[in-house]
Amino acid sequence: MNTAFIKRVLALGRVRPVVLVAAIVLLLIVFAAVFAGVIAPDDPLAQDTPHRLQSPGDGYLLGSDNFGRDVFSRTLHGGRFALYIGLASVALGTAIGTVIGLASAYRGGWLDLLVQRVVDAFFGFPLMVLAVVIVATFGGSANTVIAAIAVALTPQVARLARSSALSVRASAHILAAHSIGASSTRILVWHFLPHSLGPVLAYATGFVATALVAEAALSFLGLGVPPPNPSWGGMLSDGREFLEVAPWLTLVPAIALSVTALCFVVLGDFLRDVLDLRSPFKRMNQARLRNL
Repeated sequence: MNTAFIKRVLALGRVRPVVLVAAIVLLLIVFAAVFAGVIAPDDPLAQDTPHRLQSPGDGYLLGSDNFGRDVFSRTLHGGRFALYIGLASVALGTAIGTVIGLASAYRGGWLDLLVQRVVDAFFGFPLMVLAVVIVATFGGSANTVIAAIAVALTPQVARLARSSALSVRASAHILAAHSIGASSTRILVWHFLPHSLGPVLAYATGFVATALVAEAALSFLGLGVPPPNPSWGGMLSDGREFLEVAPWLTLVPAIALSVTALCFVVLGDFLRDVLDLRSPFKRMNQARLRNL
């Protein structure tokens, strides 16, 4: 492994230990979700009704649910669905929102005005309400949930990308590109996009936490990943009926969701601090990193 990389990781741990902890925990969660079939070989859909509602440790690491399905296996496989939907929806929403925001800032005029009015209209609807309407209209499936969350996140990304692009629209290198006859596509890709990409990606990291919670909420309402496929929201919904006799049915997916979302929030906050040139935290970190 690269020695410089190890030094940077250790430096990060000294400057802000909670970020390093969040990154390590998140890597472990992703690893567990990707290799769920190896770590938890039990079929998450296999029912064993004679051993339903078994407490943790009685042949089941984290207990069994009301159908005798292994909670540990379902939690890991549910994490795979959650991460897939969360990352895919944020990636889609970020891509669409960035294109819209950059085009709006570059063209200006009536296009910019139209885009901003549409964005304002979308901001009038809470994210969950918009997602519920879309999923209820087109039916519950993983792809529909991804599209619904992406549509709900697009206005926020578009506004952020537009704001970043406007700050450099009159800069010298943009004017120079215009003066030599560079095409609009080249200016957008090689001049506007690099400046906007950092802030957008920093906020997108935090948006993954929002997407995870939104997916869990939709599954809790029966509008997300269709059963019997495991999902953290669906497990929370199923376990609420047995909260007194089998609290692990809700505690396990709730902890998994909370920890994963918290890790993305911590990493997103750190990236925003680092990329903010006016942030005293960034100046302090840069000074400390140089001295390590």
